[in-house]
Amino acid sequence: MTRDVRRHTWPVLLAAGLVAGVAVAWIATRALRPDRPHEPAEQIDTDRYLRPIETSAEPGSGEQIAPFSGFAISVETEPEDALVTIAGVERGESPVLAGVECKPGTKVPIRVEKPGFRPARATTLCRADALVKLTVRLSP
Repeated sequence: MTRDVRRHTWPVLLAAGLVAGVAVAWIATRALRPDRPHEPAEQIDTDRYLRPIETSAEPGSGEQIAPFSGFAISVETEPEDALVTIAGVERGESPVLAGVECKPGTKVPIRVEKPGFRPARATTLCRADALVKLTVRLSP
């Protein structure tokens, strides 16, 4: 009988030590953590950190131009989720932002398609270090 008690003593002591260690660790982390009230997080004012991109309107074209590194086109469509092709390359469903490699002054064709609507086309000029933003409206 004494031998059976000794055989089970070590696993019982090991389990008890493990439980005690976890309890001490939990109490220590609770004690070291500063008291914080349970309030919702403060709203971050992003205007203070990120300024909106300033654009200038291109007269008569409906395009907005902003400074950029390289050349890129931002296409929004009405209605949304239309397939946008820029310079012969499908870029996905709108809204789309795509970098385009081209020579300043060359025409960049844009095609927009959505089932149930007539395809629409637009053209913009490649510019040095600019982001061109435009909206293409599809008609049924």
